[in-house]
Amino acid sequence: MASAAKKALEALKTHVMGSPSRINKLVTDTAANAGTRATPAKTHDASIGARIDWGTKLAGDKRLLKFQLNSNASDSGVKRLIKVPKRGSHYDWSETQIKQNANSTPEEAKAEVERAFAALKAAMKTEDEAKK
Repeated sequence: MASAAKKALEALKTHVMGSPSRINKLVTDTAANAGTRATPAKTHDASIGARIDWGTKLAGDKRLLKFQLNSNASDSGVKRLIKVPKRGSHYDWSETQIKQNANSTPEEAKAEVERAFAALKAAMKTEDEAKK
């Protein structure tokens, strides 16, 4: 996996896990449209370097999450990855499913978001895979 993308994913995880409301949003926001930003707010693009966009709603209570890098990231490694042909800021470096439940306890929500971040990390494409 690309080290700059991995570093950005870790920064994003730290940002999300630092706020119960950010955690809760990922497991309860069932109304957001696919292709829109889930987290973080755009004001954090430069410092974090990455985001999660909402994907399609899946069967039952599952929803697709897409990990993408931000074009205005301050990290030069992230900028380099975005500039490679066939990629860009809407390239999905990783995807996973998240179980959404408006009645999740804070502990259940935190566990589900931790699981989703672990799955995003495990599924992250390498630079060579991303060139295809």
